[in-house]
Amino acid sequence: MRSRYHRLRIRVPRHPEESEEIVAAWAWEHGTAGIEFQSDGSGESILIATFEAEKLPVKGDLRDLAALVRGVDVVDFGPVEDKDWLAAWRDAALPIPLGDRLLVDPREWDLGVTDLPPASRSGSRAEGASGGRFVLAIPARTAFGVGSHESTRLAYELLEATPLAGKRVLDVGCGSGILALAALLLGARAAVGFDFDPAAGLLAGQYARHNRLAPAFFTGTVAALAAPATDRERFEVVVLNVLPHEIADELEQVIDQLAPAGDLLVSGVLQTEAETVTAAIERLGCTAAGEIRAGEWVGLRFSRRPDLAAPAQ
Repeated sequence: MRSRYHRLRIRVPRHPEESEEIVAAWAWEHGTAGIEFQSDGSGESILIATFEAEKLPVKGDLRDLAALVRGVDVVDFGPVEDKDWLAAWRDAALPIPLGDRLLVDPREWDLGVTDLPPASRSGSRAEGASGGRFVLAIPARTAFGVGSHESTRLAYELLEATPLAGKRVLDVGCGSGILALAALLLGARAAVGFDFDPAAGLLAGQYARHNRLAPAFFTGTVAALAAPATDRERFEVVVLNVLPHEIADELEQVIDQLAPAGDLLVSGVLQTEAETVTAAIERLGCTAAGEIRAGEWVGLRFSRRPDLAAPAQ
């Protein structure tokens, strides 16, 4: 049977010092499902990146990487056994704090939980071991987003810093649904999330029910949402945690869903891409309103200019 996953091993040179970070960022940008670094015994390191078979980088992608870091070398690539690659990680994982108000439990639901309060199973505000944080139970599976990656952390921090009481939130590229779920815990009136990955649509709904929260999730693109006829039908907050090239063709439609003076929160952007992404979003009627950074990633905040949105009916 044809393997769903392929492994790519790349030797990374010792110099420049940021070589590992650049190669890792390249792998994430090209859709890896996970990466690992190993020493080759000579002071250099081997990046092991796992890709879905249809997403395995082609020769042109590897030439682009060679242009970014001189001396990189493909060791080998080939199919790997289909299995739950995150099972061992889930078994050993500890709760992940995000921002000042959230704790994510990435373990499997049937594992014994001794260090989290019962409230973690209801999505209510938890006390005691959680330090007064909201707690979400989101097992690390195939849908992206438990808070361990910098892009999700940045998106959540932008969301937490946004007044959400009584507002509607749109989560674009929702993955596990973590941001839509968090928005409801932070006071949003309603949350809608979508992703083109069928696994995300399935798992996000399961996670919502398990945490006793009720966002609306669907599998598809922004085109599935009705074009807003009035400003009242738009979302006051749109959070976008997607690699820029994956959303470029839909970006204008996404921004059209944002209310006048609404907040657009953007993550999944490498620092080297921030200027280009900012320019593209500003051309579509938004004003840059701040940024935060973590590692090689940046989170961007924009406000939609009221003069470019449709007048309220």
